[in-house]
Amino acid sequence: MTVLRRARVTATILLGVMVLSACTPGSSPGATNDAAPSPFVGGWAESAATGDTTITFDETGEFVGFDGCNTQNGSFVASGPGITLSITSATEVACSEDVWLEKVTSAHLDGDSLVMTDSSGAQLGRLLKTEP
Repeated sequence: MTVLRRARVTATILLGVMVLSACTPGSSPGATNDAAPSPFVGGWAESAATGDTTITFDETGEFVGFDGCNTQNGSFVASGPGITLSITSATEVACSEDVWLEKVTSAHLDGDSLVMTDSSGAQLGRLLKTEP
């Protein structure tokens, strides 16, 4: 009887250890976070000389843009070969000049340029990389 009791206790303990070990996060061998940084991350400007329209994308998927009059903040996500932008907040200063950054919904790379487009796919502007 004591041998049977020990076998039950041992089986119960082993079962408990197996259940608990299944609940702990494991690490898979060789798993690393070596993802290359997005080519969009960094600062972009309409021209290095004027810098009227600028936008900066960060590693967390957020951006800040300035069109010479208003500031836009939002998020971006990879979408095919480009990115899709969602403006979450913006200043609303009455601007006399033609501002287009607030209409941008997506962007893609064309050589060294970042081509900014609206929801219909029409090109609104081109920006050049200013900082990595």
